[in-house]
Amino acid sequence: MARQGDQVVDTGRHRTAPARPVTGRTGAGRRAVGSGDDRHFTDDYLLYLLARASRLASGEFHAELERLGIAPQMWRVLALLSGCEGRTIGDIAKRALAKQPTMTKLIGRLEKLGYVSRTPGIEDRRQVVVTITPAGEELVSSLIERARMHEANLLDKYTPAETDALKRMLAQLIDKLDEPG
Repeated sequence: MARQGDQVVDTGRHRTAPARPVTGRTGAGRRAVGSGDDRHFTDDYLLYLLARASRLASGEFHAELERLGIAPQMWRVLALLSGCEGRTIGDIAKRALAKQPTMTKLIGRLEKLGYVSRTPGIEDRRQVVVTITPAGEELVSSLIERARMHEANLLDKYTPAETDALKRMLAQLIDKLDEPG
């Protein structure tokens, strides 16, 4: 990548993009207030954008769950189990964004509440398969409806094509990052 004037020239690995002005910086890369370049590194950093969007988008729904006495992690587990024949604790932990020991404890709490049941795996009896109970399915079905309404309100500013593109790109990103190797 080479700089020509205020353009970054593509050297084969990156796209051509306007270079950000270096003026107005003070110290180790810090921008002076009022320098005219009010963008910060995080304004264009994918990981920050994903994390911030997730927090902003889920905050209201998580508050609603908390008012109902349901932790967001419990919601994730029940939503993952809804409509399926069961999952291993390892799979649930991976999909629910938690560590396996934490998930094992949470599954224990959900089992005591009567929302899930645990059984040994059919092929490997050392594995534990978690299934949702009728009580868990009843609870999660109302939560899924609330989640769908929350998502609809969140996305009502976007066209169906924009919504589909956003979901498709995020799913592709997840698939690429989740590939073994």
